Amino acid sequence: MGPPEAVPPWLTEELQTAHCGAKIEKLIRSGYDETHLFLHIDGKGEAFPVFYEMSWEGTLPPESPDLPPRLTHVWLARRWARRVLTYDEDSGWRAHHPYDN
Repeated sequence: MGPPEAVPPWLTEELQTAHCGAKIEKLIRSGYDETHLFLHIDGKGEAFPVFYEMSWEGTLPPESPDLPPRLTHVWLARRWARRVLTYDEDSGWRAHHPYDN
């Protein structure tokens, strides 16, 4: 599996870890309708295809990850990358370039 197909299954699996689970539970307890999970990806846990797609590729993942109930948005910021990927059910995948200005 290579870019960009590698990101959705990786994210689905990552969201099921204890580390993310604690963050998601905290967001849900907030009571807000929108819950945004920001993940700073350090390059130590994801496979190379995921690293590559989040860092340099210009394409977006073609599939949706499985978000836990009541988690509405996920932000993926990869260390040393110029783009931030976001996903939500309404807009799908989007790329942002906050460091280009």
